[in-house]
Amino acid sequence: MAVLEYGAQADLGDEDLDYDQHAQEEKQLKDDNEYSDEQDEEEEDDADPIGMEYTEIYYIEVADKQQGDQKGPINYKEFKQRYNDNKNHQRLTYMSPIRDANEMPEWTQLFKCDKIFKDIDPKRYKELRNKSKSKPNNNDNDNGLSSDMEIVVIVLCTAGFYCCLIGIVTCIIVYMVNSGKLRFA
Repeated sequence: MAVLEYGAQADLGDEDLDYDQHAQEEKQLKDDNEYSDEQDEEEEDDADPIGMEYTEIYYIEVADKQQGDQKGPINYKEFKQRYNDNKNHQRLTYMSPIRDANEMPEWTQLFKCDKIFKDIDPKRYKELRNKSKSKPNNNDNDNGLSSDMEIVVIVLCTAGFYCCLIGIVTCIIVYMVNSGKLRFA
């Protein structure tokens, strides 16, 4: 007799051995898969995809809004630790210029490097993104085009108004001359 899942018993005869063997094989496969999944998760934690890209990071310390010494090269893991370390956080901030010898040859402020900044300081990343979304994103005001366009519109409207006024006065004068109400000496 074989015991089924919910405690019911069935008389399977010779099939009983096949079922037990099949159940044990399935259980072994399931256990192997769970073990394999756990190993994959651990390997994913160890293998930092961002850290693999950035291997020679340089940064410039910033203190009191003044740039200080250049530090590096350091790997991504150490860079992340230094950023999150309270002692260094006064010098290595989201405003610090960084570069990587392989991936970012030019100096760029940390907060402008979305991929790195989001990983290192997700809270500050969200704050800055929310601030930039809440401000009106009107690039015309930045370069003065909007005010130039307003001036042009005002000038054209004023010119149009005076042209209409002159036209109306001219029509009135012509009408009065033709009707005899206005004479020139």
